[in-house]
Amino acid sequence: MRNYFFLLICVLCACQETAIEPDPIKIEPQDFSLFAPVDGSMQEELQAQLVWLASEGATSYRLTVGTSLAFDEIFFEQMDIEDTTMVLDALSMDQTYYWKVEAMSESDLSVSSEVFHFKTPLVRFASSPNISRYFVAPNGEDTPEAGTEDRPWKSPAYASRLVPKDEGDEIFIKYGSYEITDPILLETGTHLIGESKEGVRLFGTEITKYYDPLEEKYDKLFFDGSMIQLVSPSRETMRNPASKAIAPMQGNQQVRNLTLDGQNKQAKTGLWVENRNAVEIADQHIENMKYRGMVVMSAPKLWMLEPEFYLTDIHLHDLSFKNSGKDLEDESIGNLNVAQLDGALIEDIFIEDDEGYGLKFIIDGYYKNCVFRNIETQLSEQDKLWGEDIGVELWNLGENNLVENVKSNTWLSLVNHGGIFTDKPESGWNLTVRDIEVIDNDGKSSKEGIEIGLPHVDISKVLVKNKGMGIAIWNAGNHNIQIHHSLFINEKHQFNWAGGSGIYIDNSTDNDFNDFRINHNVFDKNVFGIKVKGAKIKKVEITNNLFIDSKTADLKIDGGQLYFSNNFKHQTEWVIDGDPQSAEYNLTGDAMLNGSGDDYQFYTPEQGSPLIDAGKILKDPFNGSAPDIGYVER
Repeated sequence: MRNYFFLLICVLCACQETAIEPDPIKIEPQDFSLFAPVDGSMQEELQAQLVWLASEGATSYRLTVGTSLAFDEIFFEQMDIEDTTMVLDALSMDQTYYWKVEAMSESDLSVSSEVFHFKTPLVRFASSPNISRYFVAPNGEDTPEAGTEDRPWKSPAYASRLVPKDEGDEIFIKYGSYEITDPILLETGTHLIGESKEGVRLFGTEITKYYDPLEEKYDKLFFDGSMIQLVSPSRETMRNPASKAIAPMQGNQQVRNLTLDGQNKQAKTGLWVENRNAVEIADQHIENMKYRGMVVMSAPKLWMLEPEFYLTDIHLHDLSFKNSGKDLEDESIGNLNVAQLDGALIEDIFIEDDEGYGLKFIIDGYYKNCVFRNIETQLSEQDKLWGEDIGVELWNLGENNLVENVKSNTWLSLVNHGGIFTDKPESGWNLTVRDIEVIDNDGKSSKEGIEIGLPHVDISKVLVKNKGMGIAIWNAGNHNIQIHHSLFINEKHQFNWAGGSGIYIDNSTDNDFNDFRINHNVFDKNVFGIKVKGAKIKKVEITNNLFIDSKTADLKIDGGQLYFSNNFKHQTEWVIDGDPQSAEYNLTGDAMLNGSGDDYQFYTPEQGSPLIDAGKILKDPFNGSAPDIGYVER
């Protein structure tokens, strides 16, 4: 027994001597962000101060700087940094640097930052008050001593890195063709002018200044890979739309008289303007770009939020595009892409493409006080996503925008997010649409001519021909919309999923629709002249319209309150499917139309027509004792 207890005591003592100590608490450093230089920025000097935010729980940092995104060429690396800043000296000229930081704790746990990049300049010339024009020519040479008319530079990209900014100087490109392998980085206050649009051709290959080798593609929402870049920092972290926005800089510059050729889709984008006010782009032809022909916008931003800043004093005019849009898996992108504009003037634009869209938003749009006019698009009438490509697609139109004199073979889409720009502006309208022609080429479209999805819209002098619907209104297009003095006609009855109507109003939401006015229009060869669907539609006034050939019904009502008066049915009796709130003073008979000439002349009443002076008096001016019924006032 004594031996047993002695053995037990020895075992207990041994266990106490070899007891396992508890593991120390391991502290993991928290996520953090890089701060400066701003991602994608251009450095003014051959020195850079790198700054990052502190990581909670970190006791030291490792900084790595490379000359490639894959960091297979290391320029600088240092461990055990206790501060959150580091100054780099002796940077090379005209070089892109990529940098990242790893935060480490005492427990040997770590977390890495994102990757930023910045570019160093060629050493720019000092102030040049006696020089207003620098020259580039195919027989030039890229040395700092060149740039004169007698001794020009050879490369526009080289010139853009030397000319002093904000002096109003001009880089003048002489006749010839120029291969663009590095982007033209145009600083503020500097113009880029070709000798003529037809005589100066810039052709691009794959510009890889921020090409992602891991994904083998460009980010389609960022400027990297564009041939000409007018880009000022727009975010403290340029690739994070949630970071703090930076106000636009004043460009005070022009780019004009150029042809930009993407060489069979090798170059990503022809020209990209970001976060620059006071920019004029004119007299250019852009073709065969990989993703977009041209982009003008303020900054990347979070989805469905109004931007912090709008660009001002933007003028885009006399531009033509060819095959510079693109079909992606879940969307199509446009040839000319614009967003976040206040007071922009975009006019005299021609776009043709067999794949992409015409004029389109980017970064969910947003426009105020903008004019889009004299725009012609010829696009594919076959599209796997939406049936056919879109000629003009603009999202989130605020106060006082104008779309006028547009000619397209495919549809226009003008819509807002729900709850955006709902208040009636002082001007009365968020959007005025007038002098529009949407005419299908092959005459067998099932698409609408114009899609409206925003409130406070005035639509007039529209011709929609051979489309599945003339105008479709839905979603955010829920109040204060008037459509007048327009033609919705077909050569044959066009059917589609909504029945095929001249005007289609669809409230499939829980919101009230109200205050629609449809006056002085012509409906010919529609399945339904006008179709209205939705119980919560409070008021639709249909007055002074001419109906000619409605295959199924002139008016189709599936709920809602409709007021139908002073309309005219040509030669046959009225067919109304549903119960309007009121229907009075509606006439039938021979409208006595001209019946010859173009579409506008064809539907003009002859002298003595019963349409003349037969309408209800509205706000529009008229001749005689009362307004005429139909689209034209004799």
